[in-house]
Amino acid sequence: MNAFSVDRDNVDMFAFKKAMNILREEKVLGIFPEGTRSSNGELQELKMGALKIAMKTGVPILPVGINGTHKIYPRGIKYPILFKHKIIVKYGTLQHFNKLKSKDKIYQKQELNLLSKKIKELSTINA
Repeated sequence: MNAFSVDRDNVDMFAFKKAMNILREEKVLGIFPEGTRSSNGELQELKMGALKIAMKTGVPILPVGINGTHKIYPRGIKYPILFKHKIIVKYGTLQHFNKLKSKDKIYQKQELNLLSKKIKELSTINA
């Protein structure tokens, strides 16, 4: 699956460069912007990395809501619990960002909050 790990606590230049190369090759890049699994299924605070990559490359982000993974693969267990629970995946619309504002911290925070809101809406079961 060409997955690679990312240091969630520090700026990981290796992961950043790898992500940029994938996008330059016009391949799809999936990022979990929270940086870790949720223990209760609630969306956690998003990290800035996915947004910064999108802004630097000019590539849009497709928000995706995933519900139910915390029941299938909760923290602390070695193997997922298959066939007992279901996962619901909902796709939003492409979100484009102003590449010229890539260094504007206020713009970045506003866009990250908007992206978080969209993912939260998609992650809600009744939405």
